[in-house]
Amino acid sequence: MMRVKKFFRQGIYALLLALFLAGTSIPARASEDIEAAEVSPQGPLTYTSFKASASPKQLAKGKFVVEVRGLSCDSGIKQVRMQVYSKTDKSNSHTYTAEKKSSGRYRVAVNIANHKMQLGKYKIKVVVTDKDGEKIALPELATYDFSLNKGTTSVKLNKAEKKVTMRLSGASVPGGIEKVEFYVHAKKTGAKESDVFAAVLDKKTGEYTAVTKISKLSSSFPGTYVARAKVYAACGVTKLLDEQEFVVSGCDGKLSVKLADEDAGTYRLKVSSLASPSGIEKVQFKVWRDSKKNAVFYDAKGSGDSRSFTMKLTDFDGSLGKYSVQAIVTMGNGKVSTVASDTFRPELTDYLYMLKPEKNITRKICIKNISRKGNITFAVWSDKNGKDDLTSYKAVRKGDTAKITFKNSALKHAGKVYIAAYVNGKEIKTISVKIPASDLEKNGWYYEKYNGKVYKFYYKNGSRVKNLTKILNIGNSEDLYIEVNRRCCTVTVFARDGKKDYIIPVISFACSVGKASTPTPRGTYYTDRKHRWKVLMGPSYGQYATHVMGGVYFHSVAGSSRSVHNLRASDYNRLGSPASHGCIRLCVRDAKWIYDHCALKTKVKIFDSSYKGPLGKPKTIKISGNYDPTDPALH
Repeated sequence: MMRVKKFFRQGIYALLLALFLAGTSIPARASEDIEAAEVSPQGPLTYTSFKASASPKQLAKGKFVVEVRGLSCDSGIKQVRMQVYSKTDKSNSHTYTAEKKSSGRYRVAVNIANHKMQLGKYKIKVVVTDKDGEKIALPELATYDFSLNKGTTSVKLNKAEKKVTMRLSGASVPGGIEKVEFYVHAKKTGAKESDVFAAVLDKKTGEYTAVTKISKLSSSFPGTYVARAKVYAACGVTKLLDEQEFVVSGCDGKLSVKLADEDAGTYRLKVSSLASPSGIEKVQFKVWRDSKKNAVFYDAKGSGDSRSFTMKLTDFDGSLGKYSVQAIVTMGNGKVSTVASDTFRPELTDYLYMLKPEKNITRKICIKNISRKGNITFAVWSDKNGKDDLTSYKAVRKGDTAKITFKNSALKHAGKVYIAAYVNGKEIKTISVKIPASDLEKNGWYYEKYNGKVYKFYYKNGSRVKNLTKILNIGNSEDLYIEVNRRCCTVTVFARDGKKDYIIPVISFACSVGKASTPTPRGTYYTDRKHRWKVLMGPSYGQYATHVMGGVYFHSVAGSSRSVHNLRASDYNRLGSPASHGCIRLCVRDAKWIYDHCALKTKVKIFDSSYKGPLGKPKTIKISGNYDPTDPALH
């Protein structure tokens, strides 16, 4: 039992305090009060025990209990408070008011959540306030060890460097460990880009182990990697342990660049003496001119410790400037290693080449580092049929470079094609290239003559496209022009070519114009109104009617009612020949096209010609029923 006696004279009290600090059994006055206030001596104060303890359930919740027993004071006890902390600077200090459990028995339940969830060795200081308001600190501090035993973290990379084993052994924390994860990151990228791998507990050994393939690490490059175990305690505390490093080896190799074919402008890229613990999965050559953003990647060919690829300068528009090359290896563990780098500058004279086609329409032919002065011309012909498609082109020369553009369609034959360059009529270089048959087919826009007039047509894979609605993105009420050829019973719709005239044939329709006794009048007119259904002679009813002049409309073949099932097959089957009382009959689909896409005030020219029009005359449909199969209302 410990006792603190009451003294009333400050001098005597100071003497006794000094004696206590020197080793006597008299308790010291607290140097620091819980509330940073003076602690006055008061006595007699006695207690039998002062200690901290915890059950496994309490520890799992981050708690422990501090209890003082046999506590008494002659002047009575008003309050007991306990200051608890684990940091030397008391930065995680928290003060609890003790609960009186019985006579002389006071208890506090400590929760580390009140101490910033920090692990460590906790200290507990008790201050008693007697009924006179005097404060007395117990001369001893209780302690409780709520520390983490970090154990030992180990990392081992296997010989082939394809997987890494991470292990945590001997780690413990009051209340137990809930789980362990390993965080792995490349040292040069930092911990923010960590991969996380869950560890498995071996209940016999108490070890936590995680095994992962190197290919699973998100960083794609070799080098130094850092692994850290993260412990999740049952009490809610998480703790990252000490770092462990391991090194994933790169790949070794030698890079060389050599001229392969001067006429073809090709260079052989080769990497040899490749060596990697995890093996070689793939090799690529990265080549660029001015910026890596425009680099071209080539998949190398070969096996073993040597790979190569023959690149073409035409992949870089035939540039004769400085090239940069890197050999990049994807190793067996998935990591990518830049093996070697090099640069080269082609030194070719009279370098003649042809570039890839642009939209399968045109090709560029160029010659650089021309060895002679003078005017440049090119000749292009195919290998078949004795130069029956030979064409000569005058080039524009700038310094030591000259080039021309020619259309693929100028060639009559696919396969081997010759290109010759001449200076003042003397041949200086001839090369051959292969052009597939698909490149000779027309694609895109072409200006071509029809019946003495130039029109602009669109081709796809050699075929003229006869409906340009989607290609021209034609919407509602567009600025278009319509021609009606009475003799051929065709309607052709045209669009403007920019600021030029209406020379783009958009679509054509087969129609029925007026019979000889009731002809459709020739002339130029402008549309002025539209009707979804129009009452016609009979009466009869036509769909999607657009007014041309007088009683003349574009409309569908008329029927007996406003219904999709209202037609006589004999009337419908006469489409494509004169049959009306003057109107221009169309199938429902075609009448609707004019109704939807042609704005009011669209110019309509009605005339006679033996020419069906630049898009020709579409075939008509024959029916046996009472409806128009092109009517969208049926679908």
